[in-house]
Amino acid sequence: MAEYLTFPNPAIWLIRYLDAALDIPVVGEVPSTRPASFVVVENGGGGLVTKVTDGGQLLVGSWDATNPKAERLAAKVRALVNAAPGVAVQGETCKAVTESGRPVYIPDPDARVPRYRQTFVLHFRGIASDTI
Repeated sequence: MAEYLTFPNPAIWLIRYLDAALDIPVVGEVPSTRPASFVVVENGGGGLVTKVTDGGQLLVGSWDATNPKAERLAAKVRALVNAAPGVAVQGETCKAVTESGRPVYIPDPDARVPRYRQTFVLHFRGIASDTI
């Protein structure tokens, strides 16, 4: 029987990791009823880095009521993400983080509220399995 490598979903991993570290909602899409402050983590691509390591690119948005608050939230998220290598969440360990885009002010065009966006690549080692 063939052996396959599967990889953790980096967005789900980061949502769980940040949710445990922050006292605000961390979600995978903008909630229909928006809290004053929240973080959104979205898959943005990526791919195999080596035969056994995947690098998932993530877009991370930090919303808050004012520009200074949103900027501070983005800075906190940035620090947490860069501290993720070696951390296990539900048995899955982040091996490395590459920051590919520092926090940038991009106000939410629909709600007209302050938002900072940044991008990271989270690296995970594959998990061997004989089924997919």
